Amino acid sequence: LWLREQFETATRTISGEEKKSIYASLVAAEGFENFLHVKFPSAKRFGLEGGESMIASLDYLVRTSAARGVKEIVFGMAHRGRLNVIVNIIKHHARRLLAEFQGNHGDPAMQIGSGDVKYHLGVSNDRMIEDHPIHLTLMSNPSHLEFVNPVVVGKVRGRQTKTDDKKRQHVVSVLIHGDAAFAGQGVVAETLLLANLDGYTVGGTIHIIVNNQVGFTASPHMLKSSFYCSDLAKTIDAPIFHVNGDDPEAVVFVTQLAANYQRRFGRDVFIDLVCYRKYGHNEMDEPAFTQPVMYQAIRQQPSVKTQYYDKLQVEGIAEKTWLDQIDADYDAHMNAEMTASATFEFGEPDWFKGAWENLDYRLDDSEPKTGIAADELAKVARVIAEEPKDFSVNPKIQRLIKDRAEMLLKNRVVDWSTGEALAFGSLLNEGIGVRLSGQDCRRGTFTQRHAVYTDQSTQNIFIPLNEIREGQAFLEVLNSPLSETAVLGFELGYSYAEPHSLVIWEAQFGDFANGAQVIVDQFLSAGEAKWHRLSGLVMMLPHSY
Repeated sequence: LWLREQFETATRTISGEEKKSIYASLVAAEGFENFLHVKFPSAKRFGLEGGESMIASLDYLVRTSAARGVKEIVFGMAHRGRLNVIVNIIKHHARRLLAEFQGNHGDPAMQIGSGDVKYHLGVSNDRMIEDHPIHLTLMSNPSHLEFVNPVVVGKVRGRQTKTDDKKRQHVVSVLIHGDAAFAGQGVVAETLLLANLDGYTVGGTIHIIVNNQVGFTASPHMLKSSFYCSDLAKTIDAPIFHVNGDDPEAVVFVTQLAANYQRRFGRDVFIDLVCYRKYGHNEMDEPAFTQPVMYQAIRQQPSVKTQYYDKLQVEGIAEKTWLDQIDADYDAHMNAEMTASATFEFGEPDWFKGAWENLDYRLDDSEPKTGIAADELAKVARVIAEEPKDFSVNPKIQRLIKDRAEMLLKNRVVDWSTGEALAFGSLLNEGIGVRLSGQDCRRGTFTQRHAVYTDQSTQNIFIPLNEIREGQAFLEVLNSPLSETAVLGFELGYSYAEPHSLVIWEAQFGDFANGAQVIVDQFLSAGEAKWHRLSGLVMMLPHSY
């Protein structure tokens, strides 16, 4: 009903100033790609040409989000248009990228690990937009296109927890997809599966599909069995706005709708930005090998900026001299950045900033002190060795509680699950939060853990380790859906945001971890070497024999 009212009452009136802002965004989007194309004609950059309206959409989204009190936006995307977003949306210095295009990657003595190509790297920046501060993050991502999706939403959930954003309106996730990858990669469906689940929701993600109607060299009829590339979004009843990328005002209009919907309902929303890809998969490819008719049309198509340039003059919104000056100013800016790139100094990696301040990647050879004072341990033992009052506990769990009491009070020898409970409880008692997520985590794969009791009459739950003392940290135990890739990726993202908490993903059986192999290989194992990103995530892999 709300959506219907928006369309029936909408006039799509955009002020002259907003139209000028749209034009400035298009100038930046096109000007950036043209500058790189001229200066580095043989370099791969996976440009945005044909989809420049995405920059107008993101610019509008960032500006209006800051004005309505959003404090952070976390972006995830693959390589198409990534460099454009880094410079024109995150506002990372173009001089750094230009230095890298020229082979300057900083002092080798300052570099740790192998590094990665420019269009995989993540960046972050604090922007001030009309007195409204907002922190923007673009997450690092490998060539595996959509696998950053659960990492982004996990980090957003972690930031919401850390900043006590209970309404989930101050930290927002934005995912930018390719049409072929959105339809084709299973991690997309697995991530959407988490969207409305209590332990994983982030209050709605804004999705933009850059639909350039080709996947590498494959045409749409080879890429999907559905009519639209966005049809997967129907599985969570998310609204999908299909919009012409050559109509930037319509793009901004649906961006406004999408942002309002996400904020009002706390649900995911999609923009299907129907556009094209001016060159091949990268700038060295010849797309006419496989799509000759499409590329005959594309070569005759004026850019969206050129079309809008003419439109604003016809409407009397801006004179030619003003429009040309915007072009000239951006070109001058890029030339100044090019000059500055010659002497750019990279400085130290920024991986221990923010929540990671005062942590260190270097191993300490000294033996850590892991002992717990007897009186503190007794506080933890008490809550796991006593039945909760006014709570109908399953008879088999009653026996488990009695067994734990006997182990703790008489034998002084404990089994694995009791030792785990003592370890978790000691951390909680010290103010360190614990988050445990995976299939059957609450009960435990081998019916050994029982970290959460379920009332046999009311189905209410009770978590004994959250009853140690007032002011303690809390244990969050989540039975995840039957997904390895998305849930492990989510917990990895959460751990990026919460380095001072114990974050655990548990496989139902250890060999199920291979269902999340891309996350293990590309993010967990290689993330430090490639992107200077550490994680304290623990993977628990129960044996299967």
